[in-house]
Amino acid sequence: QLLQGIWLAGQGGPGIATHADVFTSPSIQQDVSAVVDLDSYNGQIFYIYNASTQYCYRVTIGQLVEEDQQSSASACDALGFTSTGTAQYYLIGSYTSTTNNEQSFENGVTCDRVAGQRHARLSTAIRTDDGALEVTIREVRPCSYEAILHVPLSDILQHGTLCAEDVPIGVLQDPFQVPATRACFQESRGSTVWVVAKYGRLRLCEVELFTEPLPTVTQVSFDY
Repeated sequence: QLLQGIWLAGQGGPGIATHADVFTSPSIQQDVSAVVDLDSYNGQIFYIYNASTQYCYRVTIGQLVEEDQQSSASACDALGFTSTGTAQYYLIGSYTSTTNNEQSFENGVTCDRVAGQRHARLSTAIRTDDGALEVTIREVRPCSYEAILHVPLSDILQHGTLCAEDVPIGVLQDPFQVPATRACFQESRGSTVWVVAKYGRLRLCEVELFTEPLPTVTQVSFDY
């Protein structure tokens, strides 16, 4: 199948984008956040400082999640992180597996607050701002941690193909401003189509994709 055209319509207003770029990227995932292959980031190290607790976390994707319980914003880095075996060092978990694009870290040090050991989960999310690749972490229950790798949209799109640039977003309420079709000759079978707002927020009411030959659609979903 070839994606031959796209038609966009929405509602105008202050700060609302009037144009968008359209990308395609190979994916058979139903969840847009799962387009990110978490294991492809294995080995990358992130330091996260929690100002309220003064704890520093070190997340090594695909390896370890660790905690330094006596730190500062300036010391939460490779040089300042406490050594293993000190009273301030806690192993939250070692990598055990990846299931449905979520990494599990088990067998951390024993937790006095619960009958068990510390453990963590690491998942992914796509950033909608211009921020950098980063990890956030929080303790969702005593000694149970949830970490998220926030991946910039630009990182996702660089693996895709620019299908159509500056596609006008027609205004549904204005009969004289007809939403425009834009040629976009790209292989689309099994792909994710990304509509990325330019110079404003995206407010879409209708999206039409034109393909040749006519497709057999199994699922259409939208992630915002």
